[in-house]
Amino acid sequence: MNNIMPYDEVAWHVGQLTLIHDEPYRGSRLREFREIVCGHSNRPPYRKVFISREKAQFRRLVNQDEIWPIFKRMGWQKVCMEDLSFDDQIKLMSETLAFAGVHGGGFGNMIFCPEGAHVFEICREGVMSASFYALASAMGHHYWFEKAQIIGRNSRPNFDDITIEPHVIKNILMQIESRLSGIVPHQ
Repeated sequence: MNNIMPYDEVAWHVGQLTLIHDEPYRGSRLREFREIVCGHSNRPPYRKVFISREKAQFRRLVNQDEIWPIFKRMGWQKVCMEDLSFDDQIKLMSETLAFAGVHGGGFGNMIFCPEGAHVFEICREGVMSASFYALASAMGHHYWFEKAQIIGRNSRPNFDDITIEPHVIKNILMQIESRLSGIVPHQ
C-alpha cells in the first residue's frame, strides 16, 4: 500500500476540468475502428479458436491437456497469441466466429472479431471481469463466462493458475455449438 498516493497530496493543478461521461466502450466507434482495420470480407467467419496460455508464466489453465481434447473434437484450433505477429492476430480474429481462453489481455482482440462472434472467458473464482463483458456487448458479441478453481496462490492478485472441470467446458461448448449450428461452413 506504500505505492498509493495519499489524497492530501496535489498531483496536478488544473484551472478548469471538464469531464464527459460516456459508456465504458463506445460500440459504434469500436465497430467503426474494426471496419477500418479489418476491412470487409466476403468470406463468413469460420474459425473457432482456443487461446492457450501454455507458454505463459502465470494465469495458466493447469489441466489444459485434459480440456484441449474437448475443444479439438468440436473443431476448435489452439493458438498461442505470442506466436503471432500483430497483423496475424488481427487476421485470425477477423476470421473467428468463436473464441475461448483464460482471462487475460488477449481478450482485447475480440474487437477484431466480426459482429456476432461468441466469446468464452474462463476466469478464476472470485473475479468477474466486467470489462470484457462490456467490450463484448459493445462489439455485438455473445459473451460466455465460467469460473475456474484457483490452484495455488500467486503473490500478485489475478495471476493465479487455475483448473476447470472438463464437463463444465463440454457443456458450454455444446451450448455455443448449438447457437452456431447452421452458421459454421463445412470445410
